[in-house]
Amino acid sequence: MITVTVQDIEGLVYVNGKSVHSFEAKPFLATDTVPICIGCNDYNTLPPRHFFAGSIDDLRIYHRALSSEEVRALYPNSPNVAPK
Repeated sequence: MITVTVQDIEGLVYVNGKSVHSFEAKPFLATDTVPICIGCNDYNTLPPRHFFAGSIDDLRIYHRALSSEEVRALYPNSPNVAPK
């Protein structure tokens, strides 16, 4: 499972609950008029292009970035810690 969190401009990528990559993220703007596109890129283009060629079976969007402990808890072998 792949998890991505973004806090301010810091992005973290987790694979199976383990942090494997960090990156500088562009902040999301509430005033942006372009809809969110899950599984595509080419930001700020309509219609979106370059779609993900696969399937996404469990998508979750939280109102804040999860901590590394909360990300690990999303995996079956981790202790059950619910996001606050």
